[in-house]
Amino acid sequence: MVLVCHPHRFIFMKTRKTAGTSVEMYLERFCVPEDRFAGTEAAAETVTEVGIVGSRRSGKRRSDTWVNHMPAARVRALLGPEIWESYTKIATVRNPYARMLSHFFWLNGQHYPIDDVGFERARAGFAGFVKGGWFGRRKWTNDLDIVAIDGQVAIDAFVRQEHLADELAELCARLGLPWEPERLPVTKQRGGERERYPLAAYFTPETRDIIRREFDWVFSRFEYALPVPEPAH
Repeated sequence: MVLVCHPHRFIFMKTRKTAGTSVEMYLERFCVPEDRFAGTEAAAETVTEVGIVGSRRSGKRRSDTWVNHMPAARVRALLGPEIWESYTKIATVRNPYARMLSHFFWLNGQHYPIDDVGFERARAGFAGFVKGGWFGRRKWTNDLDIVAIDGQVAIDAFVRQEHLADELAELCARLGLPWEPERLPVTKQRGGERERYPLAAYFTPETRDIIRREFDWVFSRFEYALPVPEPAH
């Protein structure tokens, strides 16, 4: 979802499969009156004098203006340039290789249970997903539209999924928010059988290069790399 907090002057832009739901659920309580905070994964659109909470999951309605994964240009147009430019814009980010594998299994995991279909079939399914999926139509995006306008990244503060607690604590200090780590939820956690294989094992040179190219906006800012498996002895 999108979050807007007027008292602390921040905007949260939600990217995909980057621990965004955990962070938005932590920050959401600062964007609504105290008696309107639900603290659940599903959220209805809420617009008050305190701020804005976009809808997510089962709380979403077709008529909603504020929803999750909104493009930055749309948010700026709705808020106006003065708020957009003066508020701290926040987003979460993650190693794109891990992010893409997580996205694939989130959307297609029921079709590729590794214990049933085998690792090589799951790996082939992932390769097809990265290269374009069914009929050459992509089922994924690099999220650049969420964090950038006219190709220029507009985010002021990124929180890396791999350093979530430390960097969210730093962000809270910067914004004047309390940091209460026990209130940081863990959501949508999956893994299990797929984590028995090293991340690099899922990639071919072609799929590795596609992700490196499409997520250049991430790689150019953070030192992410594809882990290389230990050579066989």
